[in-house]
Order: sequence, then C-alpha cells, then structure tokens
Amino acid sequence: MLDANQVWGVDEAVANMARLAEFEPYWIEEPTSPDDVLGHATIAREIAPLRVATGEHVQNRIVFKQLLQAEAIGFCQIDACRLAGVNEVVAVLLLAAHYGVPVCPHAGEWGSASWSSTCRCSTTSPSPAASTTSWSSTWTTCTSTSWTPW
Repeated sequence: MLDANQVWGVDEAVANMARLAEFEPYWIEEPTSPDDVLGHATIAREIAPLRVATGEHVQNRIVFKQLLQAEAIGFCQIDACRLAGVNEVVAVLLLAAHYGVPVCPHAGEWGSASWSSTCRCSTTSPSPAASTTSWSSTWTTCTSTSWTPW
C-alpha cells in the first residue's frame, strides 16, 4: 500500500505508479486532490489493475457518489469524523455496497474515537456479499448508544 497524500497531479500520479508497479502495491491512496473526481477516474483507468483508495478527506455523500459513478476508486475510505454525521456515513456505506466497492475505514488525527466510530458503522454496513444485512439493522447499530462520534 502506498499513500501519496494528495501531492501528485494526475499525470504525475500515473507516471509514478508506472515506476512503482514492479513492487506490486495493493493500492495507491490519495494520489491527487480528493475533490478531483475526473482526475481520480483518469488515474484509476491508467494504473489498472492497481486500485485507487481515497475518501478520508471527502466530507459528503455527493462527492463519494461521483467518485463511485466515475469508477474512480477501488476502495472507499470513509472517515466518520469528517463526514457530515451518521446519515452521511450510512449513505456512503450504502452507495459503496451498491457499486461493489469495499470500504476501508480511515481514522486520522481524531485517533481512537475516529477509528472506533468509523469501524462501528463500517462493519455493520450492507455489502454485496452479505445481503442479509438490512438498512434498519445498519441504522440501529450506527445510532445506538454505543456509537459515539467523538
């Protein structure tokens, strides 16, 4: 796994990943600005089968929807403390499940609180492989008293 931490432009990301391909990385994380949906889509197409992981700095479901629709990400990295509340987290989890993109939770500077809240919601999300999970069970788990956003 490699993390570019948003420092590359699109062409630079493609060129750097071509040079790093011999090491067979599992993914490239945040190769460019998380708001650059079309840039991520270009990178994803150019470096396939290597996948792009991003989302830790995405603040709402709309940008995630655009990333998923554009097939710009291979891993959805939600961060529950950066998204705009439980409703946004659940919406992104459902979108990722719909598009068949695995969720890999992120926890940044918020430390263990971010990690626990993100993981708590992520592990209860509906997934294509576990169709028995319902929206109501996901909602109940994410809004229970054991889930804390801080």
